[in-house]
Amino acid sequence: MPTKEQMVGQIADRLGVEPPRMSSGSTEPKRIFEMIVEELGLAIEPDKLTKPNLAHQIVQAADLQWSVVTCESSGGTVTRIGLDLVWQSVVILMGDSDFSHETTALDT
Repeated sequence: MPTKEQMVGQIADRLGVEPPRMSSGSTEPKRIFEMIVEELGLAIEPDKLTKPNLAHQIVQAADLQWSVVTCESSGGTVTRIGLDLVWQSVVILMGDSDFSHETTALDT
């Protein structure tokens, strides 16, 4: 199973941007979610949201289901399951019509 750092890198690659610098431990940077909003032109205001809420908004924009229980962890972070949903959302929002054949970030 990939690390959060690898998953953030995959999302950044998909967006065609440099991955943001990871903080210590397995904490994903808020910047990756901000980059998604910026690159995809989503009508979301990242400054007003926590990381889990921002990730939730991105997932909702792709009409996918977010679960607080499986996607959020204590300390205001997003789980690997949540990051995978964000990955899937990026693929969908970028207009990939062949999404059903796309591997998820957890498959690598």
